[in-house]
Amino acid sequence: MDPIRFTAFVPLAFSLVFILIAYFYGWRSMHKKDRCTEKTTGKVVSYSLAEYNGFHLPVVQYEAGGKKYKVVGPNFKAAVTKTVTMPLEEFEAQQKSNVPDIENLPDVMHVTRVRNGFITVTRSPIYGLFPEGKEVDVYYNPKKPKEAYVIRYAAPYKFVSFWMMIIFAVIFAAAGIVLLTIPM
Repeated sequence: MDPIRFTAFVPLAFSLVFILIAYFYGWRSMHKKDRCTEKTTGKVVSYSLAEYNGFHLPVVQYEAGGKKYKVVGPNFKAAVTKTVTMPLEEFEAQQKSNVPDIENLPDVMHVTRVRNGFITVTRSPIYGLFPEGKEVDVYYNPKKPKEAYVIRYAAPYKFVSFWMMIIFAVIFAAAGIVLLTIPM
């Protein structure tokens, strides 16, 4: 096989990968709320080890169909953090956010941190709202109870999670087709 024709399959393979990402990450994520129709009560059992948008989120345990499951949440579409460092100032670190209470969770969390020039440790801005043992609403998919979200669903941005992947898929497919049509 001609090397140019063989290399045409690389962009076509990437195109397929982007289509799969668009489906599994984008399309399925955008419609998660439609599938998670059953409501139950869960309990905050810990905080995630991994950071989501720069913050540790609660791990909530819930029961569905006689089995126990865990879900991380509530999630946010994004988090915007502004950190102000005051060199050589001696004061206690401060943190402000736009998360007033669990009934009014924003889709995008904004946090402003003011700290000194040395090491500062701050907790997640939602830690006070979700202490361990707190009971919260969990919505889950009755057909697949492991699929769930906490309190409210913050769908990912459609452009980034779906349309951008489709655009990349079309670009790579076009490049593969162009390479296939080059005369030998």
